[in-house]
Amino acid sequence: MSDTSGAVIPNSKVTLHNPLTNQSRTVTTDEQGFFRAAQLAVGTYEVRVEQTGFAPYRRAGVVASLGQTVHLDIVLAPASAAEQVTVNAQPSSLDPSQSSVVSTVDQERIEELPVRSRNYLDFVLLAPGVSSSPIPSGASGSTPLTGSGFTFGGLRSRSNNLSIDGLDNDDEYAGSSRTELSPEIVQEFQVVNNGLSAESGGASGGSINIITRSGTNAIHGDAFLFAQDGAFNARDPFETESGKPSFRRFRAGFALGGPVIRDKTFYYSALEREHNRGQIGSDIDPGVTSTINAFLATGAFPGLATRQITTAFSPIARAETEAAGKLDHQLTKNTALMLRYTFTNNKESGDAFNSNGLIDASARGSSFTSDNALSGSLTTVLGSEAVSDLRFQAATRHAVLRTNEPVGPEIDIAGLVTFGRPYAGNGERRENHYQASYTYSRTWGKHLWKVGGTVNRIRLRADVPDGFDSVYLFGSLGDFLAGNPSQFRQAFGNSNVDFPVTSFGGFVQDHWSIARQLTVDLGVRYDLERLPSGFNQDTNNVSPRIGLAWSPSPRWVFRAGYGVFFDRYVLANLTRAIEKNPVFLRQHRAGPLLCLHPGLPRRSSNPIRAWRLPTANKPAPVRNTCSQRILRCALTICLFMDLSCLEHLMLICCLRSSSLLRTRLALVF
Repeated sequence: MSDTSGAVIPNSKVTLHNPLTNQSRTVTTDEQGFFRAAQLAVGTYEVRVEQTGFAPYRRAGVVASLGQTVHLDIVLAPASAAEQVTVNAQPSSLDPSQSSVVSTVDQERIEELPVRSRNYLDFVLLAPGVSSSPIPSGASGSTPLTGSGFTFGGLRSRSNNLSIDGLDNDDEYAGSSRTELSPEIVQEFQVVNNGLSAESGGASGGSINIITRSGTNAIHGDAFLFAQDGAFNARDPFETESGKPSFRRFRAGFALGGPVIRDKTFYYSALEREHNRGQIGSDIDPGVTSTINAFLATGAFPGLATRQITTAFSPIARAETEAAGKLDHQLTKNTALMLRYTFTNNKESGDAFNSNGLIDASARGSSFTSDNALSGSLTTVLGSEAVSDLRFQAATRHAVLRTNEPVGPEIDIAGLVTFGRPYAGNGERRENHYQASYTYSRTWGKHLWKVGGTVNRIRLRADVPDGFDSVYLFGSLGDFLAGNPSQFRQAFGNSNVDFPVTSFGGFVQDHWSIARQLTVDLGVRYDLERLPSGFNQDTNNVSPRIGLAWSPSPRWVFRAGYGVFFDRYVLANLTRAIEKNPVFLRQHRAGPLLCLHPGLPRRSSNPIRAWRLPTANKPAPVRNTCSQRILRCALTICLFMDLSCLEHLMLICCLRSSSLLRTRLALVF
C-alpha cells in the first residue's frame, strides 16, 4: 500500500468483506506497507481501506480461489483530492507467486459443462497433463487395483492424493477415491500437476484439492432430471449378439443452501439418486462360443461349474445415492466452525468389474459400496498476522464384491474368452478412517510461515480369498479341448485379515516473496507410516521441497521446483502378503511343475482330468523360515507372472529379512 508519490503507508487497516455472508476480516499493513490475509475462505470479496488523511478506498469483485494468491497494489489518494477511490479493474488471473503447476476448475465450469456420468472427478481431466487410466480387466489370474481413474504424466493412478476440504478422501485399499460428491455441492477444484509444497504428502503422483460449497444469506437451490433410453443409442458394431441391448437410466437430484441465522450460521445440502437397468453384450467370437458349449455339453470336465458360455445379452443394473450436508457457524468474530456429513451408497449388478468384451457373463460380477464420513474444521484468526486451522474426520467404507459364478475355477483361453469364477472378485472389506491435522500460519514481513502435522489411522478388516479357487490358462482353443493348460495357479492361506496402519506427517514451509516478480518456497516434510507387526518400518522419509516462481513480465511466469516424495503402501498389497504368509501357490507350465513348497503334488499327464477341476486338497501349513528361498522362487515365477504377483511375493520377503527390502526396491523399481 502506498500513496500517489510512491511512499509506503504503514499501520493501515485493510478490511476484506464478503457481501454474500456479511463477514469480514481485518488486517494491518507492516512498516513496508505490506499486508497479507492468509487462509481466506474461497469467495468474492470487497476490499476497503480507510486511513486518516486519505480518501476511502474501495475495490469490489476480488475473487479468492483455492490455493491462489491475489496481488493488490493499493494507491491511496489524499483526502483533499477525492471523496472516495473506487477501483473496478480485476487483478491478473496469472498468479506470479505460485511455484507449483496448478489448474483450477471454478464453479462456472462445474455448473455449465455437461458431465454424462455425473462423476465430479471427471472435471480433473480438464487439467493439462492429466489423462484417464485404463480400467484393469482382472483376467489372466490377477487381482486388479482400480486406482483413481486418471494419471498425472503417466504416473500410477493409485499414487494420487485426493482431499475434500483439506482432509483425505483416498481409498487406502485400492488407491482410488472414497466418498462421491454431487457436482451441485462442489465449489471448485485445484489440480496440482507438479511441484507440491511441504504441506502435502503421502503420495507420489498428483494432488486434487476440492472445496465444497457453503450457504450464504440468500436462499439458493437447484434441481435437475436426467433420463436416457437405449432406443436412441446406436448398436455397438463389435457385439456378436443380434439386435441392440436395452437400457434405461434415470437420475434426479437437488441442492439447497441458505442461512440458519443470518450473518452467522449457514447450510448447504445436495442429494442425487440414480437407477438404471439394461443389458450388455460381449465380443466373444460366436464360433468359439459354439465350440466350447458343444464340448462342455458332452460332460467334459465335470468339476467345472460353468457349463455354457452366454450367447445372449446379460442383465445389468445400478442404483446409487449421493448425499451431503454442510454447516458453517461463526462462533466468534475470529473463530469459525465447519461440519460436513457425506453419504454414498452404490450398488452395481452384473457388470461391476471384469467388463472386458472377451469376458463371459459368468466371470463378471456385482458390487456394493457404502461410504459415511463426518468431517469438520475449526479456524481461528489470531490477530492480523496468524491463523490456526484444526481439521478432523471420521469415515468408514464398506465394500463387497460378488462374482456371477460363485464356484471356481477361472478358465482363460488367451485372446478368445475368459469364463468361470474369476481369480479375484469375491471379497468383503471395511475401512475405518480417523484423521486429525493442524496448521499454524504466520506472516512475518514478506515471509509466510506454515508449520503443521497430521495423523491418519486406518483400520482394515477384510476377507479377500483372491486366487483360492484357482485359474487355468490355455494358450489356444485346441489346448483347452485337449485339457492341456500352459499354467495353473492357485493360492492358499487365511483370507481374513484385521490390521491397522497409522500415518504421521509433519512439515515446515516458508513462502518468501523476495520481490514482486520473484517468489521462493522452501520447506521440509517428514512422513512415517506405521505398518503391521512383521513388516520393516522405513523411518528415513525426509522430503525437502524447493519451489521458484519468477515473473519477468505480467504476461508469463517461469516456475521450477525440486522435491522428494514418498508414496504410501496400498493396503491390498499388505493384505496379500499377510493372508498368503506362508505362501502356497500351485503353478503349472508346459514343462515340469514349479512349486513353492515341496509338499505340493507333482504334475500329472493331464492336470484337469487328474484333479477333477477344481477340487485340489489344501496342504497343511508349513512355515518356511528361509527368506532367500522364497526370493529365488519369486524371481523364477515372475518370469511369466504379472507384476502384481511379483509385488506381493516380494512383500512377503520383506516380512523375513530387512536386507531383502533393499533387494525388492532395486528389482521392482
